[in-house]
Amino acid sequence: MTGKLHRFGGACSGIITTAALCSQLPQTTNGNMLLAMSGALLGGIGGLLPDIDTPHSIISLKHPIVSWVVCKFTEHRMAIHTLIIPMFLAVLTSVLYSVQFDAFVLSASLLSGFVFHLIQDTCTRGGIAWGYPFVKEKYSMRNTYSGAPGDILVTIVLIMLQYAFFVQLFMLYDFLK
Repeated sequence: MTGKLHRFGGACSGIITTAALCSQLPQTTNGNMLLAMSGALLGGIGGLLPDIDTPHSIISLKHPIVSWVVCKFTEHRMAIHTLIIPMFLAVLTSVLYSVQFDAFVLSASLLSGFVFHLIQDTCTRGGIAWGYPFVKEKYSMRNTYSGAPGDILVTIVLIMLQYAFFVQLFMLYDFLK
């Protein structure tokens, strides 16, 4: 996937996550539009963040020193492209839920953008090592390279699947009330 598709997919993921959380939880704020836009921004950042481990990515060009340090310790699509960082972000997000709702929503948007990036990269020939450092084998669901014409379609399908997931999740939530 290209950086533009990671940013777009992450932003869409962030805004879907923000909208879903704000619509279902009782602690919604008055600034929902600002929160939604912030969720889209953080989702977009989350969508770019995993590529800090390669020196020519959009985020690495904006933060070259951080990228240089990260690249010294890991190779592309290995340590940063695993479940370790999303699990850390999930713990941080759950802690923020008890502290401040807006921070929780924004953290969840960043997390969703990050995970969306990982799923996008799984849909390329290079794949990612989901189980790294325990399993170094990379998993791939498609046999095309990053930047292929089908990447746009894959990203749109993933966005629709995420939206459908939230709709089904909250329908189940309402049913179980």
